[in-house]
Amino acid sequence: MVATLLILTVLSFFQMRTKKERLEEFLGQTSEITKKMEEMEGLEREQREMLAKSDYLLSHLSAGRVLLDSISRMSKSLPNEIRLRDVKMGDSQPKAGGGGRNSRVDERTRAAFTVRRRGLVIGEVEADSEQEIRLVGQGDPFRDEDIVDGLKQGVIRWPSYGRSIFLTGEVDENIRGGARDALNTMRDQLSDASRGVKATIKNQKASDKPGWRQFELEISFE
Repeated sequence: MVATLLILTVLSFFQMRTKKERLEEFLGQTSEITKKMEEMEGLEREQREMLAKSDYLLSHLSAGRVLLDSISRMSKSLPNEIRLRDVKMGDSQPKAGGGGRNSRVDERTRAAFTVRRRGLVIGEVEADSEQEIRLVGQGDPFRDEDIVDGLKQGVIRWPSYGRSIFLTGEVDENIRGGARDALNTMRDQLSDASRGVKATIKNQKASDKPGWRQFELEISFE
């Protein structure tokens, strides 16, 4: 009887030791997995921050490149009957106010965040509230539970630099072929579909100079 109890005690001891070792091994593996997950989350945050900085810098460079290219093209082909008065940068469609974080009419914002089971998303903010965020061209909005770290901690926002150049000028109504054709030719020369650059004639009205017509041309780019 005593021998049986002793054997059972020894077996119980080894079983407890085996369970303890397995538990420690499991906890060790769990800790390693948790550590790797934390490292991945840290890398995702760094990726969002780097992407936001890159997008902001590239938007400035893109505007400069398009402006220089447009000036170069006009200097080679612009007739004397077309004169420029002003060049400025801005946005083609000011953001309408509607409450929330982006309530100002002239405030345009871009954002980057990581969506669960999808990955990193970046774009211009169309609507932004405490419950969800919607990006231009992305369809359905993203809710707080869709975003890694949530709307408050997981979304990086930065100002959206103007992606349009506005040229204001005047054209001689007696220009060869007519003012309309001359402006259309200018529009086509400034457009470049391969680089996502599109020129559009916006407004025309009588100039303060007799025989001339004032115009506004928008050059939008991606």
